[in-house]
Amino acid sequence: MKRYRVGRRAVGAVVAAVAGLVGSVVVTTAPGRAVSAPVRPTASSPYDTDETKEVSVSCPGAYRVFAVGYRIIDGRGSVTVTRMQPDAGLTSARIEARARTGHAEPWAVEAAVVCNVSAHAPVLVPAVVRGAAAVTAQCPGITRLLGMGYRYEGAADSGHVTNLTPDAGLTGVEVRTGGLPPQALTAYAICHEPPRSDGPPSVRVAATTGLSEADPTAVTAGLTGHSVYSVGVEVRGAPNAYPEAIFPDPDGGVGQVKVVRARLPEPAGGVERARRGAPARAGDDASTTVYVIAAAAFH
Repeated sequence: MKRYRVGRRAVGAVVAAVAGLVGSVVVTTAPGRAVSAPVRPTASSPYDTDETKEVSVSCPGAYRVFAVGYRIIDGRGSVTVTRMQPDAGLTSARIEARARTGHAEPWAVEAAVVCNVSAHAPVLVPAVVRGAAAVTAQCPGITRLLGMGYRYEGAADSGHVTNLTPDAGLTGVEVRTGGLPPQALTAYAICHEPPRSDGPPSVRVAATTGLSEADPTAVTAGLTGHSVYSVGVEVRGAPNAYPEAIFPDPDGGVGQVKVVRARLPEPAGGVERARRGAPARAGDDASTTVYVIAAAAFH
């Protein structure tokens, strides 16, 4: 399994660009007192052969959900997460995963939330479409994106979410699917008001690598001096590939994504056609981009 790490130092203003990886970011820190440090509760489902599993995880006390993550254990390309959903009050989140037809081996799913308290309460923005393959949720006003989620309402055998992509300005998140379009698709943006007038409370870092059937990719990206909140993913050139893990690690310094290929029905027509689980061939341009949204401190 390939692993990549992108490191950043945040002392004053630092311009960071990593050779061989896509993405650069300007990180600016300023003195200030954080209200609190984030906490990262997790919860796991039983490890068994049940077809559908749901896990809920809550923030403690007055803490609120600022980001959500998950990882599938032993899914082997046959289990997909259909719900990565914060609740309306941003006190908890729910992960739902489903095994595809024919998956008979034990598996489990782990849910994670990143919780904090702030003088500026987070805002949850949902956006829903029906019968379409993509939807975008936009943050209102001066708020900026810090957390992401989705709900896929369709058969697990027919499709899955491929992309959970924060835009460059952290004003919104796009959710995109592969396979057949679901009956309904919802994107969730967790937005936070900048605590200072000199810029947003969060930064985006991106790292890109190739996609290989024989060697599923796990990319790790981190920011020194910042805490990782959300992790996003964008899969290009392989609509039959999807994330098995979108996970902010408990130590707060890294975010991880694991992408695998699945066997799916082939969409009718179009340039991008599902390859029914075929491995990458010479000349394929399939790739995975991992996005990390990180913040230095809340005030």
